Amino acid sequence: MTLAELGALTKTLAKWLAATTSLIFALSRFLPSGRPGAYGIVEDSWIQMLHTAFAERLQFGRDIVFPFGPWGFLYGGYHPATYSISVVIWAVLAAVFWWAAWRVVTHFFKNPLVSWSWMMVFIGLASISPFLNMDVRLTAWPLLLLLLHFSVEERPFTVTQAMLVISLALLSLIKHSIFTIAVVTVLIIAADNVLRQRRFPWIVLAFTGG
Repeated sequence: MTLAELGALTKTLAKWLAATTSLIFALSRFLPSGRPGAYGIVEDSWIQMLHTAFAERLQFGRDIVFPFGPWGFLYGGYHPATYSISVVIWAVLAAVFWWAAWRVVTHFFKNPLVSWSWMMVFIGLASISPFLNMDVRLTAWPLLLLLLHFSVEERPFTVTQAMLVISLALLSLIKHSIFTIAVVTVLIIAADNVLRQRRFPWIVLAFTGG
């Protein structure tokens, strides 16, 4: 094996190691805990109400009026009836988040160590939820979508963007403020599709269908 081949192999292994460890870190930070948390009397009451509303299939807007949506239980807290589905959904969301972030980071930084460092910092910041406030994590999806569209992807609509948009549609049903941010983000990209790229805004169909 020549030095060039050894260098290429080392770089490939470093890239795979960086990708694998950052994915594991994302899963460890995003997956909900299996133990009940204590956030305070007020916080515990409304978060448990969201879990109960989903478990009992209450209709938001009719049976319950709250700034959160039908998937609001994903915002945090623990309930035996919703724990399994919370783990599954957040595992999928974490994988989508990781892949989109990996696409963005490796586009700007070719060095595996630098890419890994940025991934760990970005995942760490996105997973911060002080006092049961997950808004930072939820707004990471629109940010990644904008970065992918304007700086990374050359095609008008890719599989990565589609996965990100569909998951963003789900996240929009967690909290109404995130829905507003998501709609604005989708409209910005759709306008760019039509006005600058002269292409059909597939992102609108993906978002509404998701």
